[in-house]
Formats: sequence, C-alpha cells, structure tokens
Amino acid sequence: YNVQLTQLLGPRAQHGLTFTQEPEATFGSKNETESTSFAYDFGLRDLFVYGLNFNFNATYEMETPLGDAEAETEKTTTLTAGLNHQRQLSRRLSRNLAYEYTWESSNFHDQGANEKHLVTYSFSYAF
Repeated sequence: YNVQLTQLLGPRAQHGLTFTQEPEATFGSKNETESTSFAYDFGLRDLFVYGLNFNFNATYEMETPLGDAEAETEKTTTLTAGLNHQRQLSRRLSRNLAYEYTWESSNFHDQGANEKHLVTYSFSYAF
C-alpha cells in the first residue's frame, strides 16, 4: 500500500504526507519483514535568494520480521533538513552547493541517535 497527499502552499512552498505498508524480503533471510512508514515532507523554493531551496522530511518506520512470534519490532525515527543552491554558470555548466543534516534514532541503537552532516559542492556539465 502506498498513499500520498501533497498540497501546494502558495507559489514557492509545498508539503505532503505519505503512508506506506508492505511485506518485503529481508536481505539474506528467508523470512519476510512487514514494513510500515509514515512520512511528512516540506519544501520551500527561493528561500532568501533565487535558487536557494529548503527541504525537511520526518519519517517514522516500523519493521517486524514475519514468521517469528517473539520477533522485536524495530522503530526508527528519521529527521532530515537541508539547503541547496544551484546556479547556471553557462549554457552547459551549473554549480550546486548543498548542506544536509540527518538525525536517526532507533530502539535497536544502544549508543543513542545517529547524526550526519553532509556538505556537497559539485559542478554539472551537460554534453
């Protein structure tokens, strides 16, 4: 099952809700896992200057192995926020600068939440 609702919040912003549930094969296992997830997305274009975009995502996921009555359900919460700016330098060359922050917490993580900061600076050339 996959249900998605998206709404525009004016000319520059939009948000949406997603619900997904599926049995899926677990890598390297003969059992299947039931996966259920809820997600919220928010995006804002041209934040302060033209080409500067902001995005946010919150996801809650539950995964339960099927076929084992005593199996523990993994519950994962993930928050992601980021900024990116793309600029066309010439007809074929563009530059992209992006920052993304990810926070993930699970009942299987003994050390607490995982955090990741990712900065990307890239050039794209269209042949």
